[in-house]
Amino acid sequence: MAEQRTHKPRVGRSIRPTATKQRLLAPDTFYDLSAVNLAEHASLESLDLAFLADYTAIFQDTNMHSVLQQAYGAEMKAAVERYHADALDQAFTHLERAHILGQSFSVAHARTHWWMLKIGWRRRDFVEISGQLPRILGALLFSRMWVPIGNTGGARVPPFKSMPIPEDLQTLLDKYGRDAKTV
Repeated sequence: MAEQRTHKPRVGRSIRPTATKQRLLAPDTFYDLSAVNLAEHASLESLDLAFLADYTAIFQDTNMHSVLQQAYGAEMKAAVERYHADALDQAFTHLERAHILGQSFSVAHARTHWWMLKIGWRRRDFVEISGQLPRILGALLFSRMWVPIGNTGGARVPPFKSMPIPEDLQTLLDKYGRDAKTV
């Protein structure tokens, strides 16, 4: 009788950036690469899906102008720093600004919704959690076709409502956004 092998899942393995992953990451970009032990942390707090978390260099929207990428990255960096400092209202404000800048680009758009979901999870805010889940999927599928201009992306804002854009962001979008004349 042949010996049967049972597959034992590798649970509890720490997720750490390998040398290969680190080479793929762009310099001067903020990445949240803290070690996560999945056996100890089975919550949304510790689960960062690669392209929705901070590995934007790997799954980068290649047609986002570098100036717009820098502005988007600055807002995301500020949001993540505030998130880790437990200043969730400030983090959410930066995410709203990042959402406006990145909503025409699938990965950037989904990434902001992912972080909004994380804030909702940390607050135990059912409205935010349930609102962000379909928005992540929608961001991945529909960002290239149509987005409501200026929408800040929170679950308490209708997902198809266009909104006024802050002047500083409007200047960036006019000059470097998806429909800008200069590249």
